[in-house]
Amino acid sequence: MAAISLPKAPDGRHTATPVHDSWYTERGSVPANFRRDDHYPIVAVCQTCHGRIRLRERRQMEWAHVEREAQS
Repeated sequence: MAAISLPKAPDGRHTATPVHDSWYTERGSVPANFRRDDHYPIVAVCQTCHGRIRLRERRQMEWAHVEREAQS
């Protein structure tokens, strides 16, 4: 089955939408359970750009792209 990509807006921005079943706990790298507070933050793969996206806390309504960390 081919991956679904969502179109980008004219300015290059797009909605952070996770690839189904790509979500993991950021700290433990185990499949995330959205109902467990101790699983947050949760990270996943963006359908459009294949970058990392994150839900920092359970009350967050939309996924957000993870800023690239500075290279050491």
